[in-house]
Amino acid sequence: MGGGSNIKYKYYVSSSDIEYYWDEFDNLIPQSAFESSPAFAELSSGQKAAIGSALSISSYTVNFSDIINYTFSYDQNASSPLVIGTGDLAGSYQEMPQSGLGFGPDAELGPFAGDVWFDNNQAATFNSLLSKGQFGYWNVLHELGHAFAGLNHSHDVFVNDDVEFDSQQYTIMSYVPAGWYFEEGELLAGDNALYWNDGETPLYAYGLQLFDIAAVQDSYNSVGANTTTRNTNTTYSYGNGLGRDGDYTKAFLYTIWDGGGTDTLDASYFYDVKIDLREGHFSSIGFNGKLENGYAVDGNGDVIREIQNVAIAYGTIIENAKGTAGNDYLIGNNYNNKLEGGYGDDILDGKGGHNELWGGHDNDTYVIDTDYGSWNELNLGSASHTTTETLSIIGDVTGDDIYFLRNIYSSTAHNGGEATYMQIGIYAFDGNGVPISAPAFVHISSDNNMVGDIDVITINGGAALTFDDLPNFAVSMDDVGTGELIIGEDEESNIYGGSGNDIIGANPTDAYPYNNNIDGGGGNDIIYGMSGDDEIDGGDGNDLLFGDLSNGGTGDDIIYGGDGDDAIYGGGGDDILYSGAGNDFLSGGPEDDIYYITSSSAVIADGNGYDIVYYAAGGNLYRREYDLIVESEAGQLVIRGQFGSFAAGGIDVISGLFDISSTEVITVGTDGDDDYNFGTSNW
Repeated sequence: MGGGSNIKYKYYVSSSDIEYYWDEFDNLIPQSAFESSPAFAELSSGQKAAIGSALSISSYTVNFSDIINYTFSYDQNASSPLVIGTGDLAGSYQEMPQSGLGFGPDAELGPFAGDVWFDNNQAATFNSLLSKGQFGYWNVLHELGHAFAGLNHSHDVFVNDDVEFDSQQYTIMSYVPAGWYFEEGELLAGDNALYWNDGETPLYAYGLQLFDIAAVQDSYNSVGANTTTRNTNTTYSYGNGLGRDGDYTKAFLYTIWDGGGTDTLDASYFYDVKIDLREGHFSSIGFNGKLENGYAVDGNGDVIREIQNVAIAYGTIIENAKGTAGNDYLIGNNYNNKLEGGYGDDILDGKGGHNELWGGHDNDTYVIDTDYGSWNELNLGSASHTTTETLSIIGDVTGDDIYFLRNIYSSTAHNGGEATYMQIGIYAFDGNGVPISAPAFVHISSDNNMVGDIDVITINGGAALTFDDLPNFAVSMDDVGTGELIIGEDEESNIYGGSGNDIIGANPTDAYPYNNNIDGGGGNDIIYGMSGDDEIDGGDGNDLLFGDLSNGGTGDDIIYGGDGDDAIYGGGGDDILYSGAGNDFLSGGPEDDIYYITSSSAVIADGNGYDIVYYAAGGNLYRREYDLIVESEAGQLVIRGQFGSFAAGGIDVISGLFDISSTEVITVGTDGDDDYNFGTSNW
């Protein structure tokens, strides 16, 4: 078959090209293979063109040279090449006519190894039907598969329960076109049959298919797979692998072999597709060649017709997928994928990896599979409040309580046109608060002032959950831009701001009377508590913290200043405010509030109510407008009340958190009953 990594072949022209046939005929070739006086002939020009196409490296079609590190070269003067010709062949293989004969590369065949003969009595193989997708072109590939790779017929391999794999959907070595089947010797069309241009004739494979690529690479494993084929960033799109003959309505059959790079499967020229990026899996793209509206996905996003005409070869990694203006179903793999649905009601399932799921316009569904332990970034940038966005949780989702996020809104600060990016984590916990799966992350990216929200949550395909079913939420947010996140919750929440500059709070137009735990994390944060009983920790950075919204909420809040210079507002309700390590400003609001002061430069501005201050050593407390000033130095506490009754709106109880051993100097206002308690206290 030639030496090294090059295989030479020539065409039969005269009997001198095959003199070895006469010497070895009786010993090596079954008598039934040829007539006693076979009529050998030269190939037609159409056959030569088909053979040259099948053996050469192409831009997108998968041929022999695309997948292995071998080259095939025509050399009519070679001394021991493969011989390809035509003859008057006899016999038949199963139900198909005797159209060709390929001798495998087995060394026991001697000089016959690799030779290919086509029946010159068959017009389909000799001079017609040689376009890609027609019988003659497939027959060329089929016989070359025998000759060059020693491939067997699939009907000899896949029997009984595996008979479904005896199809050209999987291999050129099958006599059965994709979606068709034999019944009592007659070739019949199945529900997902692919047709040639006339809507009646089967579409035949015109490139190596899923099993062929794996088998040929295994046969030539000594030279290895050809990873130079399309090893840059390649986009497989209409005219570039997808489609046939420049007509998007024609059915096509294609397997992607790709050598590397960051690649995209772009079906945007088509409509209503299913794309599956996993190796060894099939996508359904385009028409089947017969139906006027032969799409794969219906208006509900359900896959109704699995034509499965585009496969991803084993060992091939395609990272990204683009859907259509219709309703698409996009499935990722275990690598980092970007799935873009575009218009239409799309389903996006990231599977493994760290994925970006861009639903686009209309009503989209995002599938988070906890079995993969992946991170999925949901981009809701083109959604609106008129659409319904669904988050579908599947996999190992168990336990007494499920914690998920609802109602995500994003607002962008337009800094030179840069969009804001925020990341929100969705977790599942058991009854003891232990995570039952790896976190799956929702990532919002938008250049719009308001983008859509998650409206519906389903678990393992069950009925849509009401938010009475999800009494708690755990949210992790990392804002790496300079925008705003507003979260409107229907139940209790745990919200973590992350290291960026965050704005966290409820939808300011609504009231949510639930209890939330909010931690701003790093960065300079602005945090709005809901109208329930909230616990807020500003974390690091200079933060602005509000216990309640301005809509009249009366929750009893706990607010921590953290490090940095913080402004803390309790709002309505009986609040507890902790100063942090920086220069903090605290205002409890009109109700009965408690202050814990640890900073040496904290400022208190309080309204009405019965208030208590727990005051640590070394601090200076200043009441706004100097109604109350508390100073401490060298063990001396000085309190000067300058306006009105403490009971009417001042500081009513002060508890020193240290021992005062020296003389106290206390100046108090003249009105109201005040309580000053000094000594050691633990809090």
